[in-house]
Amino acid sequence: MTGSQRAEFPDLNRAIAGLVAPDTSLVREATRLAWESSSPLLFNHVMRCYYLGRLTAGRTAGGYDDEIVFLSAVLHDLGLTAHAPGPRRFEIEGADAAQRFLDGAGCDKARGWLVWDTIALHPLDINLHKEPEARVVQAGILADVIGVGVGSIEPSLVDEVVRAFPRSGFKKNFFELLLREAGSKPHAHVMHPTYMVAHHCCGGVPIPDARAMIEAAPFEE
Repeated sequence: MTGSQRAEFPDLNRAIAGLVAPDTSLVREATRLAWESSSPLLFNHVMRCYYLGRLTAGRTAGGYDDEIVFLSAVLHDLGLTAHAPGPRRFEIEGADAAQRFLDGAGCDKARGWLVWDTIALHPLDINLHKEPEARVVQAGILADVIGVGVGSIEPSLVDEVVRAFPRSGFKKNFFELLLREAGSKPHAHVMHPTYMVAHHCCGGVPIPDARAMIEAAPFEE
């Protein structure tokens, strides 16, 4: 399957790497929203994030609400789709879109805000210091995009996740998604003010190269 071919809607009751998604109507509806809104490349990414998050941080996070983990993971990139256009950076647009969906589905407000927080903060490191659900989701995103923690997972389990949701040129195509986002909203993505001070006033601290970080992930594509 290539990055442009639409796969069948996934069987959420199927065990992947020994893990099964929560069997709730909200999970099924959220998955349908992501599947219909996202390119196959992006949909496979958000699904891999759920399984990789549980295989990494999920093993040590203690008790967590697996439905919140799934909802946050599967909806976290709506801001990179036509479902959630807008002038703000993609994680904010996506968090708002996810919250509108959850409100419409009758989700508890507190749980909806946890999903909003997790999605809105996911490009940063703040989720790693928050609730167990946020930590699991963040671990999955970091694992899939730049390979953090992948080495701690049994390789056969990683292979099973990737077979279920192929990467299909993910490194190149995901970078191009971010490039389009940056080009369309050049002033929306504000850096941390202290980092800006460090860059301009403390010897020219370099800005990390996102493309190099994505390319360094321990996946072929």
